[in-house]
Amino acid sequence: GVPPMVAASWGDVDLTTDVGKVWYQVYSDDTTVDDVTRAMFDQVAQRVNQSFSETFEPSWVLVVTWDNVPAVEAIYTKQNPNTFQAVLATDGRDSFAFLTYKEDEMLWTNETQSVVLGYNSANGANFHNI
Repeated sequence: GVPPMVAASWGDVDLTTDVGKVWYQVYSDDTTVDDVTRAMFDQVAQRVNQSFSETFEPSWVLVVTWDNVPAVEAIYTKQNPNTFQAVLATDGRDSFAFLTYKEDEMLWTNETQSVVLGYNSANGANFHNI
């Protein structure tokens, strides 16, 4: 079967050139929660609570940003980069994912790259592709 997954962009990103970067940051309550981590937890909790009418207090957050990344072969497509971000959060019981795409910067086309966006919970019922 298909394993559970979140695909902010299921496409071939080319990071072999000096075009585009990928950044990530993990925030966790496993250690002392500093002001930056608390601010991230508060921001994610507010977004979840507004979007889903849930009371949610994250204990772990992963933020991954793909900044101006080109499709494979970057030598040919570096003029059409994509910028997007995935935020995954859990409180140990419930989990949420926010996928954000920068306006006017999702420039891959069917001519340059086949791309799928979405999630799959691997149970055959909970999945969505954009």
